[in-house]
Amino acid sequence: MDTQSFLKRFKFVGPLSGQTMVIFALALPALIGMLGLGIDAAHMFQERRSLQNAADLAALAGASQLPGDPAAAQSVAADIAAENGFADGVTVTVPYDDDPMKIEVEITAEVGTFFMPALGLPSVDISARSVASHEVSGDGAILAKKDYHCWEGTVTWSGSNITINGNVHSNGGMILSGHDNTVTGELTYKVGLPVYPHDGEMSCHHDVYDSDGSLDPEESPWYDWPVLYTNADFPCTFTLPSTNGDVTQDGAWWQGGEMDYSYTLNNGVICFNASESSGRRMTLHADGIKGNVTFRAKKIDVSGDNQELIAHTNGVLFFSDSTSFPAMRLEPNRGTWEGIIYNFAGSPTATVQGGQIRLEGSSGFHHSGSIIGWAVTLAGSNWTLAGNDAPVYQPMRIVE
Repeated sequence: MDTQSFLKRFKFVGPLSGQTMVIFALALPALIGMLGLGIDAAHMFQERRSLQNAADLAALAGASQLPGDPAAAQSVAADIAAENGFADGVTVTVPYDDDPMKIEVEITAEVGTFFMPALGLPSVDISARSVASHEVSGDGAILAKKDYHCWEGTVTWSGSNITINGNVHSNGGMILSGHDNTVTGELTYKVGLPVYPHDGEMSCHHDVYDSDGSLDPEESPWYDWPVLYTNADFPCTFTLPSTNGDVTQDGAWWQGGEMDYSYTLNNGVICFNASESSGRRMTLHADGIKGNVTFRAKKIDVSGDNQELIAHTNGVLFFSDSTSFPAMRLEPNRGTWEGIIYNFAGSPTATVQGGQIRLEGSSGFHHSGSIIGWAVTLAGSNWTLAGNDAPVYQPMRIVE
């Protein structure tokens, strides 16, 4: 092929290359704009995801306080949102949709853009919403320990021939060293991470020690406290002397002013206000005692035959906010008690925990009511406990 023919064949190469460059130059701003919009869209998507995660965590944390304390639910939800980087733009609605078990958290945040300022949008508002619920399961007989650190002895069942009619749940592990015991409901212990970041060891693993094999505990998530009480929920009707917590002494809490008059306590709340550090305990060691009464003290010791006691206030028979082991030593023989046995110190999200409830029944004693405390020991033999209608709440869940 000669030179002239070669040039004729490719005579349009130069002009075509120039046109391509012009087209590319004209399209470049649009291509950069599309790339920029893509980057901004990815950035907003990531921020929206962080926002949704924060809303979900805040709603779940708030729901843990329901239905007992809506104000605490609102405060906890806001705190968790702030801990996740969203202190502003947070709206908490509780109860949500007139349901005392539900809480709504909405978070709105302003997100800066990288390329959209060229379009007059230096920032955009994004939002996320979450609704969480705290739902009721069946009747509760025993609920032990808010999850704070790893400990197997949350429920220690050392007694024998004890029947529990209802559910038994430990937010930690269990030691089952007795024999011939029965649970008609669920027997569960906690697995998984703590609910709150400051709840101790994040790799918490709880074990079950069962020497008898007659019980069959199962793994379960964390349960919140079904009811939340403080001293203020039990205003004193009668107050024992600060230096003497013996209920058997003469006083206005007895019909006729003394125990021997009828062995019957007057209706009301009997308080012993000695401090934790004093070591003093409220004591009632007597047979045949009757009454519609609530006992409130840091530390409580009760024993006796054929007692007939019914809770007076909030369905609670014994209340303690002590951190002692044991906070309560209860050793009834025969007889019946009715009401919640309750021990807890601090709010559900605090690191301060309660003490131990030790119930050592015998000879056909029957208790009707829940036991709620940090640690619960069931000792003695040949007695029964029937969980009442106090609800046990399942772990929180996102419903919207």
